[in-house]
Amino acid sequence: MYDSINHLDETSCIKLLEQEECRQTYLKLFLKLRSMMSKGADVIICDCSRYNLYPLLKIKNPIDPGIEWEKHHKPDTWIELLREAGFSNPIVRWTTFNPLGYVGKFLLGNKFCSYFLTSHFRLTMKCKD
Repeated sequence: MYDSINHLDETSCIKLLEQEECRQTYLKLFLKLRSMMSKGADVIICDCSRYNLYPLLKIKNPIDPGIEWEKHHKPDTWIELLREAGFSNPIVRWTTFNPLGYVGKFLLGNKFCSYFLTSHFRLTMKCKD
C-alpha cells in the first residue's frame, strides 16, 4: 500500500486515536487484509508520519505541499493495529528522495532527518497465519 493506508477510510483515519469506533474500523480492514494473504507473506505500507516540522510551523511542506497531516499516523500506530490483526516482525525504514541514491539514504534515511523532509516511512510486517 503506497501512500494509501490513510485513504482506506479517511474519516476513521482522522479520528483513529480519539474514537474506538474508528480504531475498530481499521482493525476490521486489517483483519480482512490478513484473511486474503498467505502465511508468511509481507504487507508493505508506505506513508507519511503525522509528525513533521512543517505542520508545527503551520506552513505547507515545500517538498510536498499537498500532504494533509491530520490524515496520517506514525508507524507505531499502524504497527499496534497490525499486530492486533495478526501481523508480526515490524521493520520501519525512513525513505529519502530517490535522486540522492545511496548517499541520500545513508545521510537522510532516519527518523530525525525525515522529520525535516516529508516524514515518509516504509513499514513491512509478516502475516502470521
